[in-house]
Amino acid sequence: MDFTAINWGSLASAMTQAYSAYSKASLEQSVAQNNAQLAEWQAKSILQRGAEAEQQMRLRTAAMKGTQRAAMAASGLSLTEGSPLEILTSTDVMGEQDALRIRYNAQQEAWGVRAQAAGYSAKAAATSPYSAGAMSLVTNADKVSSWWNSFKTWTKG
Repeated sequence: MDFTAINWGSLASAMTQAYSAYSKASLEQSVAQNNAQLAEWQAKSILQRGAEAEQQMRLRTAAMKGTQRAAMAASGLSLTEGSPLEILTSTDVMGEQDALRIRYNAQQEAWGVRAQAAGYSAKAAATSPYSAGAMSLVTNADKVSSWWNSFKTWTKG
């Protein structure tokens, strides 16, 4: 069998396909790593916004309680017993429940985003550019083998 341009073309095609598979896997791995990092930043941002909203809720509760205290005191009510005390206590309890709900919701949302980040990280870890390139060569082994056999025959003269 003569060592022809067709054999060179087969080898070039196999090598090009292997490089293409390597490049594609490398890009997929980079995208997955970037997505994981972006998701982690997003989760941190969600938690930060949640903490700020929680703090704002506590401030609104304190302002409401201050307004209630001032109105009750101006009416001559005792703030240490009876209905006025129950109203102020209720304001504290409900305000704290709202603040904790805000925190919980932010934590749940961040958990969901971090689960996505873990998925992206797993995809990045499972993506191997070298394996993709090697598998491409394996699937094109007939082309490479044919080229190698022709090359050995051609070099023996």
